[in-house]
Amino acid sequence: MEVKKNSKSKLNELVTFKEFVAQCIGKWEWFACSVILCVTLAGLYLWETPKVYQRASTVMIKQDDRRNPSSFTNQLQNMGSLDLFGTVSDVQNEILCMQSTDIMLETVKRLNLDYTYSSRKFLPHKGVLYGNNLPVKVSVEKISPEQGLTMTVIIKDGNISVTDLRTIVGGTEYNDDNVYAYIPDSTVVTPVGQIRIKVLQSDLSDQTIYVSRTGFHNSVKQLQQKLSFSLANTKSSLINISCKDIVTARAEDILNTIVVVYNESWVRDKNLLAISTSNFINERINVIQAELGSVDESLSSYKSSNNITDVNITAAQDIAQATTSDNTVRQLTNEMYMVRYIRDYMSKDIDGYHLLPSGLGLSSVSINGQIEAFNNRLLQRDNIARHSSDDSPLVKEIDSELGTMHSAILTGLDNEQVRIQNNLEAEQRNQNKYMGRIAQTPTIERDLRSISRQQDVKEQLYLFLLQKREENELNQAFTAYNTRIVATPYGGFSPVSPRKNQVVMFAFLIGLIVPLITIYYKNVFNTTVRGRKDLDNLSVPFVGEIPLHVSKKQSGSQNGVAVVVKANDRSVIGEAFRVVRSNIEFMAGQNQKQVIMLTSFNPGSGKTFISCNLAAAMAIKGKKSVVVDLDMRHASVSRIVGKQENGLSNYLAGFIDECPVIASEQEGMYVIPVGPTPPNPSELLYSERLKTLIEQFRTQYDFIFLDCPPIDIVADASIVAGLADTTIFVVRAGLLERDMLPEIDKYYKEGKLPDMAVILNGTENAGGHYGYRYGYRYGRGYGYHYRHYGDYYNYREEHGKNKKPSLK
Repeated sequence: MEVKKNSKSKLNELVTFKEFVAQCIGKWEWFACSVILCVTLAGLYLWETPKVYQRASTVMIKQDDRRNPSSFTNQLQNMGSLDLFGTVSDVQNEILCMQSTDIMLETVKRLNLDYTYSSRKFLPHKGVLYGNNLPVKVSVEKISPEQGLTMTVIIKDGNISVTDLRTIVGGTEYNDDNVYAYIPDSTVVTPVGQIRIKVLQSDLSDQTIYVSRTGFHNSVKQLQQKLSFSLANTKSSLINISCKDIVTARAEDILNTIVVVYNESWVRDKNLLAISTSNFINERINVIQAELGSVDESLSSYKSSNNITDVNITAAQDIAQATTSDNTVRQLTNEMYMVRYIRDYMSKDIDGYHLLPSGLGLSSVSINGQIEAFNNRLLQRDNIARHSSDDSPLVKEIDSELGTMHSAILTGLDNEQVRIQNNLEAEQRNQNKYMGRIAQTPTIERDLRSISRQQDVKEQLYLFLLQKREENELNQAFTAYNTRIVATPYGGFSPVSPRKNQVVMFAFLIGLIVPLITIYYKNVFNTTVRGRKDLDNLSVPFVGEIPLHVSKKQSGSQNGVAVVVKANDRSVIGEAFRVVRSNIEFMAGQNQKQVIMLTSFNPGSGKTFISCNLAAAMAIKGKKSVVVDLDMRHASVSRIVGKQENGLSNYLAGFIDECPVIASEQEGMYVIPVGPTPPNPSELLYSERLKTLIEQFRTQYDFIFLDCPPIDIVADASIVAGLADTTIFVVRAGLLERDMLPEIDKYYKEGKLPDMAVILNGTENAGGHYGYRYGYRYGRGYGYHYRHYGDYYNYREEHGKNKKPSLK
């Protein structure tokens, strides 16, 4: 018998790792079923999930260094460079442009990705039709771009028909099961729209094709989910583009089309500046051409009216000086003219900013650089606004920056105009000085030079603009794409998802983890007594542990009450009762006449089962035992002998003089049945006849077991306690709350129940090992070493031997 008095331990301590492992081993069938189920589900998942393949392509973004304004101005003056309006490409920005909705939408439209064709209705991924495998191509006209639609195209004997139209019109689902025949070179008219079918194969085999149409918005989202963009290297301008799809040909087409659409978009954006400059140049050429024609006509008229053919130069030196000043005046006048034109052009920007003409021959390096920076920033702003909106914070920030740059350019033009005007006035004064020296020159010579000067200015400006127009046209004609394909779409023939090994391994791990978690949380949230360890802190003597007895239908069952203890039976539960029997005999000491009362806190703790089997164990050893059924409300013990007309209730009530004692199937074991259920069991137990009966039994039986109701639920157990010598308090594992264990200690310390001891009932098997060891397999380590007092004597009496058992 073991008594534990360590009150400092926690009653709610969780099971140890060793016990947890033992529980897991004991539930091996849980793990087996869970693994089989998870692996089976994984197999179904792999069977039903389409295999996705990956194709990848590598694209290089071309970058030019155009950040130096002075260098850019020099390149503008170089006719051979042609790339007058090159811009700097930011690779990250170009990746965002490739991912933009506009690029994706154009790709969807070109490849008709909003239509999906399959040859199986319920498993479409196993019969997707695309490219050369697609016999017909379907398009629906006069339908909303975002309206979804499904239909069935039936090809039979070379004839094509459409049926099973499914769509949603105005929020209402529309189903049309009519069959619409297709006539070649025409459309199929249906209530949901006109369906056009294009035959792609000359020899059509009989088959059924399931067609589904997805709106552009959903198609773009699906396409964006398939694609991934990344930099090949942080120091390079190479972009890796990959696409995942269940059809490899479609993935390759998507990658190629995205690059083509991006290039076209980039060229279109790049040419915006050239187109704006071209429009400005053409406008100025028309104006100057008209002015030059007017000057030519004036010169011709003047010479005709004055009969002038040639003019001799009379003062060569003065004329040379005057010519130098005149050239300077013309150059300054030209610059003044261009400054004013640009100033006037910028003043027209009322409703927003426009690209400024550049490369028009201004001598100011600062103004040329400011105009070039303004144009580049404006192009960036338009590109960002086109892919987001004008209300974007970044667009607003650039607008503010453009306003500042616009004002700075206007200020610079004003300052340049003042500078040119000052220089022009100075040169004009020099020119007047030289002209004064040739005052003798005929007035007609002066008039002719004046007209010729205007003619030269207009002519030079006209030729300059013609040259720039040709440069601009050449630049547009020879614009190269911004990208170069380094690696065409490539990829293996093994699917990237689902990965069979990973899915099966994951399912296997889940199959192991789920039972582990279940067992763990079963222990964590289990507040009941789990086993022997939970009773270690009790001061109450511990008499033994009874394993859980599951089977109710066996030979030892008597009318529903299982008597499992049999002679010569070395089962685990039989050995458990023999250990308890030995401990009870040790507690009895020399006084072999014992009245043992069994009670508990909870109904269903197994008091009747323990009472009957302890009585049977005593009877097997040759001790006369009787079980008195004092639980008159349920009469559980009475089921062993069946329902009796007379019993303890009749005797206590005084209806009969002799209390009936019924012999059980086990020799030496007797049962006192309840008989009829009384209306006042507690009052009957107060009867002196019960006390007299117990005293009478003391002389007739070696052990008297009193099967009582749970304590504190009814008063019966407290009444009977005065008649008992020993109280066995039954604790049922998995039933009694652990926080009730201190109450048992309280009963023991306060002596409310006589000579109290605890027995643990219903402990579960954990991997073939009980918390308390029994049976032949464990007897070598426990029973044969006499851990429980009295085992040696039990062995001798049951086996009729006068020697110690072998320790082999």
